[in-house]
Amino acid sequence: MMMTAKMAVKNLKKSFRDYIIYFLTIAFGVCLFYSFNSLDNQPIIKFLNKDQRDYYQLLLEMINGISIFVSIILAFLIIYANKFLIKRRNKELSIYMILGMDKRKISSILVFETLFTGLIALVIGTVIGIFASQGLSVAVATLFRIKNDKFYFSFSPTAVLKTIIYFAIIFLIVMIFNVVNISHCKLINLIQSKSKNENGKIKNFWVSLIIFIVSIICIIIAYNKILKNGFMQLDDEFKKSIAFGLVGTLLLFISISGFIMFLIKKSKRIYYRHLNMFTIRQLSSKINTNCISLTIISIMLLITIGVLACALSINNAMNNVLEKANQQDVTFMSRILDDKDNKKLTTDDFTTDDFANEPKLKNIISNQLVLNLYYSDYTLSTLSQSLNGSAESLAGNYKNIPVEVISLSDYNKMMKMRGQETLNLNKDSYAFSCNSNETIKYFQKDKMPDLKFNKTNLSFYGKEIIDTQVENMPMLSNYGMIIVNDEYAENLEIEKRVYIANYKDNKNYDEEFKKIAKSYCENNTGKSVSLYVTKQDSYNAQDIISILATFLSIYVGAVFLITSCAVLALQQLTESADNSYRYKLLKKIGASSKDINSALFKQISFYFFAPLVVAVIHAVVGIKAASKLINLIGGFNILSSALVTAGIIIIVYGGYFLATYFSSKNIIKK
Repeated sequence: MMMTAKMAVKNLKKSFRDYIIYFLTIAFGVCLFYSFNSLDNQPIIKFLNKDQRDYYQLLLEMINGISIFVSIILAFLIIYANKFLIKRRNKELSIYMILGMDKRKISSILVFETLFTGLIALVIGTVIGIFASQGLSVAVATLFRIKNDKFYFSFSPTAVLKTIIYFAIIFLIVMIFNVVNISHCKLINLIQSKSKNENGKIKNFWVSLIIFIVSIICIIIAYNKILKNGFMQLDDEFKKSIAFGLVGTLLLFISISGFIMFLIKKSKRIYYRHLNMFTIRQLSSKINTNCISLTIISIMLLITIGVLACALSINNAMNNVLEKANQQDVTFMSRILDDKDNKKLTTDDFTTDDFANEPKLKNIISNQLVLNLYYSDYTLSTLSQSLNGSAESLAGNYKNIPVEVISLSDYNKMMKMRGQETLNLNKDSYAFSCNSNETIKYFQKDKMPDLKFNKTNLSFYGKEIIDTQVENMPMLSNYGMIIVNDEYAENLEIEKRVYIANYKDNKNYDEEFKKIAKSYCENNTGKSVSLYVTKQDSYNAQDIISILATFLSIYVGAVFLITSCAVLALQQLTESADNSYRYKLLKKIGASSKDINSALFKQISFYFFAPLVVAVIHAVVGIKAASKLINLIGGFNILSSALVTAGIIIIVYGGYFLATYFSSKNIIKK
């Protein structure tokens, strides 16, 4: 046993360069796993308010669920990597057998190697994760807008134990896999493994062309369906778009070797240039064999790019809109239930005025207003009819939304309370306010129609469409509001009454206000329905969406990215080892080192960048479709998110690519 362990250690030292990408990937996976699972023991928890703690608990539950999925992905990676590493050592294993070593002994060596590699990666990954988790704690505090000048070093024994258990199970599976794999190995297969060459499954150009055309059709159908759906509903059409996308991507990689091979052969100038003939044949013999893995990698990269770009966009959108959507500390609204007697409602039917006079509010409120919002005869579609036929585009959920009306005096009181510019209107003019990204695009200041109030035609006052809203909400929710002089508003039926107020001394009295509002609503039921929203409520609601989107996307995206990179790297390292004798023959017949390195570079470049290019094209369409959903939350600025995502991909993906190229070059030199 001692001798076996020593041999395993010597093998690890000797093959350190071969193991380095595999080892670092496992260590990085352990680091991620510990960091995200350590969130349950972060000192930042004690600074969270009650609502934030509830949201934080939801985050922890999501992380726990995602961790199971992540562990499965990492298990797949480690098992897949071991398969290639064993294949890389076929010659070594055949020598062991020739020298008389039985399979049980060989299995023991591999078990010890796996054990030592796992232990070292687990220790190093956990140590790095402990320090990385401190940055994660700062990120949580930033996203929850918690200001704290003190630094608290955190360590999570629970996360360490969880990491050890999960990875112990993974490496136990790997050990069993290695033992089973060795037990089925035959000496003749190990000896001949390097002389075997995979042939493309499809050699006929016309068959490849037909499959290529079918793949493009499937992808176009998938794009069309997902763009129509916009991720708004997880219905049958959404499922069909995913299915067509998967089938199309797989068929694309199946057909590409025969299709490209034929096209390049047609150009003799390219085909016979340097070692292109050798490179193309090498690629053609491997692509069909690896088409499933290339498809999986492409989909994983698509998910990585999509979730990172969209999560960052959601975060930026929320931060941009929250202040605009919550311009006072509190809002209390009352609406009237359906009146069966069709009685015209007066201000006495609303609860807002009574609430504004609550004695307890005087202790926490500095200034307050009660505003009337009225019904109009206009809906968004009727108001937009004259704007280049845009009413047809306004179908669906927004078509029949009524446009609210506010009197000029109420509007100016509200703006004055907020310290913003008031508005002047001529007697026969109106202003229009809208800030929802889904509806503002249908209105243009130079094409606003005339409106009729009290049998009087009012024209648009000619300036900009005003970007504001009355009540607090977690998102921009003013789909359209008309501002008219008081004489035109006073005869309209009141839709709702809105109480807006700010706290005293710029302090946060959220808990006190919500207790007062809740007690009032419970004791005053009737025809009026009340709703209260504080600025902090809006921020908390958006914070949890932002935090979930950011943390889960980084967690899943990082794991998918390193898994894709590691699989590609290990595949190419194995290919280089298997084909080293072919490169040796090229050198013997006069090929220069420069040409050999160029051929190797082209081969590795294709394997790395073919799935990435497909993933980027898919992601562009997917992000465009997702923009419909993100626009409901706030502005969609993809440029900054795309740049950050591209930077991450370039650093990680490019790093793996260069490491693979230089490692493969060293293998060939040997």
